[in-house]
Amino acid sequence: RLPTGLVREGKVDRQWLERFKNQIPERVRRALEPFGYYHAKIEVSLEMVEEEKYKINVEIEPGKPVKINSVNVSIKGPGAEEKALRRLLEVFPLKKGDILHHQKYEEAKGAIKTEAINLGYLDADYSTHVIRVSQLEYSAEIELTLETGPRYYFGEINLEGAPEYPERFLMRYFAFRHGEVFSHPKIFQTQINLNNSDRFKEVVILAERER
Repeated sequence: RLPTGLVREGKVDRQWLERFKNQIPERVRRALEPFGYYHAKIEVSLEMVEEEKYKINVEIEPGKPVKINSVNVSIKGPGAEEKALRRLLEVFPLKKGDILHHQKYEEAKGAIKTEAINLGYLDADYSTHVIRVSQLEYSAEIELTLETGPRYYFGEINLEGAPEYPERFLMRYFAFRHGEVFSHPKIFQTQINLNNSDRFKEVVILAERER
């Protein structure tokens, strides 16, 4: 995308154009690094095609990619043996010998934490999340540790503001029950059920985490 001010009233600001041209190599390098290419060679040339029309040529040689030397992904805490979490570890998309791909890493990292939270481990977070890159050796090490923390369950369900409706009737709309593993999707579904009943002007569900 061209920077603001480079073209004014149909005329190219040559000074701004030169500055933009000089910024291209660094921008290209930053764009390639998430895909594992840290040693790209970039050549940029500028030519005038016709009056007030310029062409910027960018030649890129990605070079040798950084490859993964080791992957250490683990889960600790009460939820460490959850089958759903263990499966995500087994299919972690980056293995030893693969080219380092930051987006795959971030997506997998996010998926593991999201699954832990969906399983009721609301305090789940990473105690370690490191990618060590050695540009001289064209290698990288991944270390990722998720601490699940305790599992949360639904406690008492208190209904307020609808005295004309018996509790048994209202509970028909609930997607969860007392004692079940806590789940944000179930709260969301309950909200939808109550709103779709067309019986209430407003529905508010509060999950009091400290209780």
